[in-house]
Amino acid sequence: MVAEEGVVTPLHAALMYAEAGFPVIPLHTPNGVACDCPKGADCSSPAKHPRTLNGLKSASTDPGTIEGWFGKRWQHANVGVVVPNGFVVVDIDGPEGIEAIKQAGVVMPPTSIAQTGRGWHYLYRTSVLIRPAVGIFEHVDIRGPGSYIVAPPSKHANGKDYRWKIGIEAVSDAPAWIAERAEASRRRDVPADDPAEPIIEGGRNAHLASLAGSMRRRGFGVTAIEAALLATNRDRCVPPLPDDEVTAIAASVGRYAPAERHEAVGESPESSVVFPEPENRGTATLSDLGTIEYVEDLIRPGRIVVVAAEEGTGKSYAIAGELAIRVAVAGGSFAETWPILETGPVLVLSEMHADDDFTREDTILAALDRTRADLDARYFRLNLMTAAHGGPALMDDAWREYITGWMTEHDTRLMVIDTGTAATGVDPWGSDIQQVYRNLRQMLEALPNLAIVVVVHLKKPGQGRGGERGLSAVMGEWGRWNDITVMMENDGASLDRVKLTVRKRVRRERRLVLTKRDGLLVDPQEIEAGGTKVKPEETLAAIAANPGIGQKRLGELLGVSKATAGRYAESLIASRVVRSDTLGQKNAIRYFADDEDEDELLLELKETS
Repeated sequence: MVAEEGVVTPLHAALMYAEAGFPVIPLHTPNGVACDCPKGADCSSPAKHPRTLNGLKSASTDPGTIEGWFGKRWQHANVGVVVPNGFVVVDIDGPEGIEAIKQAGVVMPPTSIAQTGRGWHYLYRTSVLIRPAVGIFEHVDIRGPGSYIVAPPSKHANGKDYRWKIGIEAVSDAPAWIAERAEASRRRDVPADDPAEPIIEGGRNAHLASLAGSMRRRGFGVTAIEAALLATNRDRCVPPLPDDEVTAIAASVGRYAPAERHEAVGESPESSVVFPEPENRGTATLSDLGTIEYVEDLIRPGRIVVVAAEEGTGKSYAIAGELAIRVAVAGGSFAETWPILETGPVLVLSEMHADDDFTREDTILAALDRTRADLDARYFRLNLMTAAHGGPALMDDAWREYITGWMTEHDTRLMVIDTGTAATGVDPWGSDIQQVYRNLRQMLEALPNLAIVVVVHLKKPGQGRGGERGLSAVMGEWGRWNDITVMMENDGASLDRVKLTVRKRVRRERRLVLTKRDGLLVDPQEIEAGGTKVKPEETLAAIAANPGIGQKRLGELLGVSKATAGRYAESLIASRVVRSDTLGQKNAIRYFADDEDEDELLLELKETS
């Protein structure tokens, strides 16, 4: 890698770091003297913390991922570089840090050096593991594997640029004193506290949260924070909080990057792993959620369901209406087919006007014999068009982090996104759809009790180039990385009936035809694979009772479209119980039961035409 003159853009730099084996992560950038994150001037680590929902866990060396971050979504993002195994960074804060090193009588051998907003980063190669440590000297910290630094060509909140003084290709071996000082510094106790003073009820949570925040700012990882909080809770809280509440406080504080100069210092290599380790499936067991079915074989915790719907099929009534309200408060069976075994809070992200949603909700509530009061604290709505200040909400890391926290607090069980296009602004035929699913999976990782339903628009088959298209063509990329796919189509020409096709990772694929009544889907008729929803004998009886009947009239009698009626008749023709003739100037096809007298039927037809 070259020095500063070769670093042109954040994308260029990030790709070079990745090529050299350093995982990178997009960071927030300065907005004047503040941070461009939602906290703005209140941010404790301006222009230094990750933009991604999972922080350092998202760090990557994959060029495609990096180009998606720095080339498309955040072209001016600061560049974070994660320190990999085999390297260590000495972080010197200003002239005071240089003076402290001189006073200690140690030598900093020549190596790769980056100038920061207030000091310098010295990058060294090492054959031993040097753990992150805070304050090895005054104004001098150690960044070891699992921590990260802000790298050139980033910008500091004080207006200065990060730049290489000596390029990364000139890295040299670390002197022995760095490991020795780092280990000595790490033996310090946790922040001082008065062990004699009891922590009484009413102040326990605040005290433990303050202690956790103090430790996190000093660079301690989640494991050490949790241990300290549990000990303090046991020894000083009166009465002690339940252990799971204490653990939750530690996890809540630990998910944020440490402030200012202590970005991500962990207390051990195990607690600072950047990427999840591969799972040994030979020892795998079914999770507690594995046997839970909120809606059997349709809506389950941890699942992403995509509902692809034609215009005018009533998708919002069915999904944001019946399904969501049943899961929230009503129970029963969605579409009289999939039982709701447990109810819980639901969040609906809607592109519709609030008044339109209100009317739809009232229709559903009346049909379910419920009132609006039943929805209180159980059914929530958010306008997709303004949720992220006009931007596509699901593509905004700050918004996703906010809404993930909100859903955690409200124990949300189902999130309905109506529609996917409004929530992402992503072309479903493009590669950006992969990032949509990464974002959704990150939310599910943080909320294991949550299920997500995404509604997308489905163009009618036959409208695309080359005639009728199959499922994958109609769905584009939306149906590739989800768990369950539901196609929702009008049943022929009828607007009162709808067809649902459920497939992918279900116990069995299902095809249903249902009636729309009072906002609900009712009277389901199961269509077996390769079969029809109207029995052959019913079609034969209609033809026998109306010899010379045409396709359109046959469809009206059977309650199906003209084309569907023609297919039913053709199957009977193949069975030799029905025959057809082409009559009239328009070459209309007429059907006759095979046991009728053809000449007599033809004569009757001509006399009446």
